[in-house]
Amino acid sequence: MSYEKSKDGELFDSDVEAELSDLDGDGGSDAENYDNQPSREPIAAPLNDTTEEQQESPVAPRPKLPSFKKQNRSDQDDADIERIREEIRAKKQRREEGGEDEDEEGGQEEDEEPKNPPHVQAALDEFDRQIAMLTASGRRKKKKVDEVDLERSMDEEVSQLRDRMKMAVDEDIMANNDRKPALAKIKMLNEVVSLMTHKRAQDAILDNQLLDMVRLWLEPLPDRSLPSLDIQNELLDALDKLPIVGDHLRESGVGKIVYFYQKSPRVDARVKRRAEQLVAKWSRLVIKRTANYRERLHERQKYSREEMLSRRKKFKPETTEESNSGSGAPRMHVNIPRAVAPDYDVIPESTVTAAPRSKHSKDASSRKRLANTMRSLKGTGQRR
Repeated sequence: MSYEKSKDGELFDSDVEAELSDLDGDGGSDAENYDNQPSREPIAAPLNDTTEEQQESPVAPRPKLPSFKKQNRSDQDDADIERIREEIRAKKQRREEGGEDEDEEGGQEEDEEPKNPPHVQAALDEFDRQIAMLTASGRRKKKKVDEVDLERSMDEEVSQLRDRMKMAVDEDIMANNDRKPALAKIKMLNEVVSLMTHKRAQDAILDNQLLDMVRLWLEPLPDRSLPSLDIQNELLDALDKLPIVGDHLRESGVGKIVYFYQKSPRVDARVKRRAEQLVAKWSRLVIKRTANYRERLHERQKYSREEMLSRRKKFKPETTEESNSGSGAPRMHVNIPRAVAPDYDVIPESTVTAAPRSKHSKDASSRKRLANTMRSLKGTGQRR
């Protein structure tokens, strides 16, 4: 009986050991399978005596994620969203127009910046104002210095040209005395004309007595021959473009030589016309008369026919033959009419009166003119 018990015990023990070995084998095969597959869950620990109770305990279920249900927006939410969109559009429009250069965050940061105390802010404003005044005065001073330098350089250029023009006059006089062609002034003519027609050099020309050299260039040579025709034309044209006043004419004497060209019979017709125009222009400057006919002041007198008839000379025949010729006997000769240029000391009074034009006739003429213009435009459009 004891043997049977021991045998049963051995059998029981062997069965238990076989089951355990089977479990161990299953555990090893599972471990190999886990090693071959990618690890998604933590590998189970090897089975032993201490973990049997934990293995037999049930596995804890995974926590469920919260479910989110779709919420419907209310009318209030739609209104708020539309209001925010309108604010964004308005800010974008102001930024494009240059009204706002900073975004909302920048504006909040500016609002959050601490403000300076009043006395500190006043000192900063005064400092900025002083800096602005210094920089502005520096710019004006620099501009003035540049203008002074330009005027100084222009004066030097004009003075150098004046000296060279004087040398050319002396060379031509020497060449004329030696019976040689005078070419010194002709060689410099283009340079002189280009400077005299320069707008910025006009004041320097008048201030540095360049008109004296122009007078010497236009004067006849020692043998009483006139300078080249090119010199006459170019210098007279250049004189017409200069802003000459009475003081310049008196100091330089250029008006006398131009008057000589107006009266000389040896001068070309074009040169004489140009000289006449210059003399008329400068004469108005001297006597202070305007070239505009509407602004001229004319002398007026009261006209009396009886007084004019009493001043007229009466014809008295000196001999009896002349008195007899005035009788009714026929004449054997005629009087030739002669043209007399009217020369008035007092402007004659106009007797021409313009008929008053009504407003209606003026409007009708303007409408007629407009209709003709439109008709001509239509005709040109059809031809095209």
